[in-house]
Amino acid sequence: MKLNVPNSVTFLRVIFGGLMVWSAYAHSFAFVVFYLLALATDLLDGFLARKLKQETEFGAKFDAITDNFIVVCVVLSLYLFGIYVLEKYIYQAIFLVSYYLLVQALSYYHTKEPVFMRNYAALAAAVVFPVLVLVSLVFESKLLLWLYGILTAYSLTEKLFLKVGRSAHRSVFLVKSLKTKIYFAAIVLLIVGALYILPVNDTEVCIDDTCYPAEIRNTPPGRQLGLMYRNDFEGAMLFVFEEPGRYGFWMKNMRFPIDIIFLDEGMEIVDTFENVPPCYEEPCPLYTPSSDAKYVVEIKSE
Repeated sequence: MKLNVPNSVTFLRVIFGGLMVWSAYAHSFAFVVFYLLALATDLLDGFLARKLKQETEFGAKFDAITDNFIVVCVVLSLYLFGIYVLEKYIYQAIFLVSYYLLVQALSYYHTKEPVFMRNYAALAAAVVFPVLVLVSLVFESKLLLWLYGILTAYSLTEKLFLKVGRSAHRSVFLVKSLKTKIYFAAIVLLIVGALYILPVNDTEVCIDDTCYPAEIRNTPPGRQLGLMYRNDFEGAMLFVFEEPGRYGFWMKNMRFPIDIIFLDEGMEIVDTFENVPPCYEEPCPLYTPSSDAKYVVEIKSE
């Protein structure tokens, strides 16, 4: 096998995937840089293959396998980075991964080879996925989450039908058989319905008999980001530290006032700062509790 220029660029993407996971494990925002580099090489290898007329069957399969590898690296990186969105929808993520493996197994059983084709839904999902990842670093977007889930369910089901049916079409709806279309639509609806009814891993924080749905920040980069750059927030953000201490909080890059509540290991309030305003000019004041706290809760001020 000759490693031509496009395939060499694809191999670079594999390296960036490994560096992405390593950076996330080290709780470094460098993982975002490596992800952006992986995205750039994903665009570049296809362009070079067409430009240099070096499109090969191996290159197409290698690119598809690498795409799946990068998705795995991203999910693992988000988990290591402590991104709450992944923890919240962990059951949905496991379900989609399991469905992907099932599709590959069924494809191999019927055709003796896995699925490598790219359909229109897969291309759309490939566009939505990086946007979803980057947005999830800051806040949860249910619209993007559902859009990606539906596109993935549609794409995997369509690939299975086309592969097993040995169709040359890129869409099930170009197939003449009405029965195939009905079965396809039914399975897609079944998969999307399963995603909807699966439980969401919600966490609640209760302060003075009032409970709030909470996002958890239990890693250094997650705690550093906090509620910065958000225009609004409903619920509570719970910061969890490894050891009790007098941890300081500031309001840099905040866009609305909040209440900051410091709690000890027994979840008892040790200090509170109410209606803390955003800081627009440095140096920003530091809000530090009067005694050690292990947990800190931020709630939008009323």
